[in-house]
Amino acid sequence: MITVRIPKTSLAERTYVINVILGDWLGLPHLVEPSDVQSYQLELPNGSCITIEDHFFGRFNGNDDCFTRENIPISIGRLSHRFAPEGDLPIIYGSERICEEQGGIRCTLDIFGSSFFMLTRWEEMVAVEKDEHDRFPASESLAFREGFLTRPVLDEYVGMLSSMMQHQCPAIEFGERVRTVFVTCDVDYPFDDSVSTPAKAIKRVAGDLLKRRSPQSAIQSALRAVGRLRNDYSRDPYNTFDWMMDVCDRYGRQVAFYFLSQKSSIEMCVQAMINTLDSKNETNRCIYIAFF
Repeated sequence: MITVRIPKTSLAERTYVINVILGDWLGLPHLVEPSDVQSYQLELPNGSCITIEDHFFGRFNGNDDCFTRENIPISIGRLSHRFAPEGDLPIIYGSERICEEQGGIRCTLDIFGSSFFMLTRWEEMVAVEKDEHDRFPASESLAFREGFLTRPVLDEYVGMLSSMMQHQCPAIEFGERVRTVFVTCDVDYPFDDSVSTPAKAIKRVAGDLLKRRSPQSAIQSALRAVGRLRNDYSRDPYNTFDWMMDVCDRYGRQVAFYFLSQKSSIEMCVQAMINTLDSKNETNRCIYIAFF
């Protein structure tokens, strides 16, 4: 068991990033203990200690003032040390010194604060620069400006921390990471909007006949419109949810559908999904549905 003593501010944020790194990444049993300390202190099973200096959360007394544009570094340093996997590890918060002390190691690179920055991407939340689709462009990120956009910097932070742990406690055993495939589907338009109302349906059928000169398409459009009135989406060309769920079932995967609420009727989408499951008498599928 590893005991991690942390300062008493920003407890949720600190605990989150510690659990991700020590628990999810390294598979180590650990206990997070708020204490009267100024840094992160990791007490290893053999009694040795690794101190990670706090150069982010400790500056803000536990309030949300830390998540502002002013707290994104303008430039960063690099760390070269035998514990660092690549030799030029980006330093988002902190400095480049690693000192071996009696009974432990002190690292001035704030591994946890820097990892929190990369994990949560709060940089995007406070950004002013957006593209034409209101998205945060990668070219505006700190990682792009400092040349580490394509580097797995989080893996490098974890690799450095694990190297320090093994140096101090050679008998430490890391758990094996379990990787799974989780399928997600972004659904912009869950159903054909061109027949969503009687007026739209009439316009669609008229277009099929007069513009596209396709009586068969007109019949299909009319049947879809009638089906919508009966909560029957089986003829809707956008309704591929059943196919997607069948494919995921075949390969033993779970699936999540993400809908844009302003383009979707939440009630209609949920009911259609329920109808799809009921029609096949499915009881063991695990499906996630989220609206934005």
